[in-house]
Amino acid sequence: MPKRTLERRAGRRAPAPGSRRPGLLLLPLFVIAAAHPGIREAGAQDSRAAARVAEASGYTLLYALDIPVTADFHATGPSYRVDASASMDAPFDRVAYYLELEAPDGRLDWVYVSMRAYTAKPTELGLPDPTGGRVVQQPVADLHVASNVAGIQPGDFATGGSLEIWPFNYSPANAGRVPGASDAVYDWGDQPASDGAYGSLQVHQHALGQVLLAYNRWGMGGGVASDIGIGNAVDPEEPGGAHVDWTFRANAGDWAARRLEILVRPGPTPFELKLSAPLAHAVHQRDADGRARVPIQAAGLAEDAGLEARALPLAGQRGRATDWRPIPVGDRPGDVAGQIELEAGWYAVELRLAGDDWVRSVHRVEPVGVGEVFVIAGQSNSANHGQPPLAPADPRVSTFDGRRWRPAFDPQPIATGNGGSPWPALGDLLAERLDLPIGFVSVGWGGTRVDQWLPEAALYPRIADALAGLAPNGARALLWHQGESDAAVGTSAVDYAERLRRVIGASRSEPAAARLPWGVALVSYLPGADPARRAAVIAGQRDVIAAGPAVFEGPDTDALSSADYRWDGIHFNEAGLRAHAAGWATAIAAAFPGLETLPTEPATSEPRPSASATPEASATRAPPATATAARGWLALPWLQARPALGTAPDWLDATAAAPAPTIDRPETPVRRREYQSND
Repeated sequence: MPKRTLERRAGRRAPAPGSRRPGLLLLPLFVIAAAHPGIREAGAQDSRAAARVAEASGYTLLYALDIPVTADFHATGPSYRVDASASMDAPFDRVAYYLELEAPDGRLDWVYVSMRAYTAKPTELGLPDPTGGRVVQQPVADLHVASNVAGIQPGDFATGGSLEIWPFNYSPANAGRVPGASDAVYDWGDQPASDGAYGSLQVHQHALGQVLLAYNRWGMGGGVASDIGIGNAVDPEEPGGAHVDWTFRANAGDWAARRLEILVRPGPTPFELKLSAPLAHAVHQRDADGRARVPIQAAGLAEDAGLEARALPLAGQRGRATDWRPIPVGDRPGDVAGQIELEAGWYAVELRLAGDDWVRSVHRVEPVGVGEVFVIAGQSNSANHGQPPLAPADPRVSTFDGRRWRPAFDPQPIATGNGGSPWPALGDLLAERLDLPIGFVSVGWGGTRVDQWLPEAALYPRIADALAGLAPNGARALLWHQGESDAAVGTSAVDYAERLRRVIGASRSEPAAARLPWGVALVSYLPGADPARRAAVIAGQRDVIAAGPAVFEGPDTDALSSADYRWDGIHFNEAGLRAHAAGWATAIAAAFPGLETLPTEPATSEPRPSASATPEASATRAPPATATAARGWLALPWLQARPALGTAPDWLDATAAAPAPTIDRPETPVRRREYQSND
């Protein structure tokens, strides 16, 4: 069968795998339950699930749908046989989905899966209305699975479940980095669009590579049957057979009857605890003792409840488990704000509510790391102007966008450009060497001079806000790669050194950065630039390195000036990006020779032989595979569309002032970290 996407089926052009669209993914509030009396049941009680599964007898039927062969629910709305969502005022703490398929010979295939409630609103559990734009693509916990279909593994599973529920078209790109998902096959890691009418309601046990139930193509009509199935679709002779989530199967007419039920378990009152920390994929800088203080922050705590936290190392990863520890209440009612101290490693952080005579497990955030963190600043070759975009092979390599962490695939979320950077490759090198999580905050801006980063200039707040976002643990170092634009305009060695020292000094007044080491690369190369001007910039950089304090020499990327390393003569190609990364790995190893024993200062601020980024340094490392997040992925709103890389090299307008980034920087030390990336 020719390779197709849902957009092509609907007469639309599909996005390329890995493309990012704004506003696609919603992050629901974490729903947490506390004891509450007076539960009132709602909805009709003729549940077929209750006849099959003992657990379901304690649930209330919220929706029941006799699934038609073809459906145009975008136009008509779902024709539920039971819809108790509007009248139900009973609280619930669990949700169940039940799908039953009756064959023409009377055989019944069925599957039942229940999970911890992922929303407190019953109206958000059914087929989503396209006008609301609701997209649910997230993990779910505490699964109970029962089925009579071969291949479905029954039982109870603490983690590994996931949902894909939306009213729109979608493509197979694994934009959410769901473990085990494909970029080419429709499965449990697809990418929703923001338009179209195909529709998806799918429940998965992705940790087992298992589709539990799927009901697709319920929004667009057109006389084509819906897709429906229990378990993985495996028949390659059938249309869409390669797609395990039944996409394109158009097989609803193969069944004599099709029934979907959505149930809820009345239980302790759910309330919305707004958890702002810890964040999945976050990496916190370890201190001299190999530890970090991981923040725990939430709002909405009930008066009779307390919040406790513990950490467990993920399977096969470094770390030391902690006991349950209470998190102090904050200044405002319902707020909690505290820390949990963790040794270096890669963790799941579990949170639970506790009252006088009850304890309830509530949420698990993973992965959360304690390791090495680096801030990146400079111009285009520090940012995303290389080609192609890279992705780390190690899931412990993360990047921060000022609000959320995610796997560090390019483009890095704050820096300009929509291409590649050296940081995914550097993260792999450091993670392999140290066996630790690695975090980056890349804030570079293409085409900028050093004076545009001065404390009073437009771009310095990018450094300040990055450091503020990493408090209280800070960063190992700031890596500076800049100089091409100063070579273009003829900045003198004295001026370059004086300006860069001012930037360094200002950075050390920021939170958790009083002794922040800086790595300064040797970089001045532009095609056809005056050799004397280039030499002046290098001299200024060397002067800063020599004078210190706590400044170390980065890679000499001028050594990578040939066409073997530059895709357009200026910005690095893949060989250049990997060589650049290898140069920084060498420089960091030389500056922190005992990094495994946790020094807090560079080894020396004296000049040393250049840590050149040689081709040999990267030739032995194969290109990394596409990043796949560790367990506990969250599909977060950082997957945004980015403007196309401009055709004009960023240095052509090197004398122009950098466009002022939109950064809200109040006078108080607490800053809202808002970044705007322009190319």
